[in-house]
Amino acid sequence: MGKPVIQASDQPDDWIEAVEQRAGLVFPSLYYLFATRFQFPEFEVGGIMFFATAPNQDENEIHVRDKILRDPGLYPTCLSNGYLQFGNPFACNYDPVCFDTKFRKSREDCPIVQLDHEEILIYERIKIIKVIAPSMRAFMEKAIASV
Repeated sequence: MGKPVIQASDQPDDWIEAVEQRAGLVFPSLYYLFATRFQFPEFEVGGIMFFATAPNQDENEIHVRDKILRDPGLYPTCLSNGYLQFGNPFACNYDPVCFDTKFRKSREDCPIVQLDHEEILIYERIKIIKVIAPSMRAFMEKAIASV
C-alpha cells in the first residue's frame, strides 16, 4: 500500500455526528477535527489502521462511517462500556482500536486502547489487550516525532 492521500474535505461534517448519535458516544475533539477536516483512505500509523473517512472507492475498504456499527456481535458491548472504535491494530487483525470514553466530559481527550475481539464476541466482556496511548494528543505527538 502506498502513502495515504490526505486531502482537505469539502464534505459536510454531519456524517460523523450521525455516527456519534447512533453510537451514543462522541469522538475526542482532535480526532473529530481530523476526521471532519480531511478525507483519507484507511491508513496505518503508530500501530493503528485508521478507518477511512473518504467516500469509498473500493468496496472492500473499511470506512468509519459504517464500520463501527456493522458487527452486531462487537459494537453493542464496546459502546455500552464506553469504547468507540476508529480502527484496528492492522489490516488483518479484528481487535477493535477504540477511544476509551469512560470518565470524561464531552469531547475531552481520552486513552486509545486495543480490545480483545474474541472476549467480546464469545463472552460479551471487555478485555483491554494494551493501552496504545494515554490520549489522542500523545498518540499524534509520538507519530509526528517518528516521521
